[in-house]
Amino acid sequence: MRTWIEKVLDEKLEDGLGALEFQKVLQSGVVLCQLANKIKKDVCKLPRSTSQPAVQRENISFYLKACEKLGMTDNFIFMTDNLFQESTGKASPAQMLQISTPLRCGMIG
Repeated sequence: MRTWIEKVLDEKLEDGLGALEFQKVLQSGVVLCQLANKIKKDVCKLPRSTSQPAVQRENISFYLKACEKLGMTDNFIFMTDNLFQESTGKASPAQMLQISTPLRCGMIG
C-alpha cells in the first residue's frame, strides 16, 4: 500500500517506516486527505498536522467525507476508529486495505 500511496502522491514517504510508524502516518489523516485531493482537486478539506488524536480524527473525517463526495458507498468506507481501536497500535491488513479501497476504486472509475 505504501508504494501505491507514494505513486499517487508522486513523493516518497519517510524512509525506514515500520508498520507501526506507517500506521501513525495514516492515523494523522494528512496523507489520506492528500490522496483524496490528488484524485479530485479540493474534494477534501485541508487537514491540520498534529499529534493530537482529536484533530487526527477530524482529519480522517475530512477524508471520509471526501470519499462520499467521490461517490463511494458505505460498504467501502471504513470507520475512523479502525485506525485507533487496536491496543497494539497496528491496524490489521484488512483495515489497511479498506483504507485505500475508496481511492483505488475512485481512480479506476
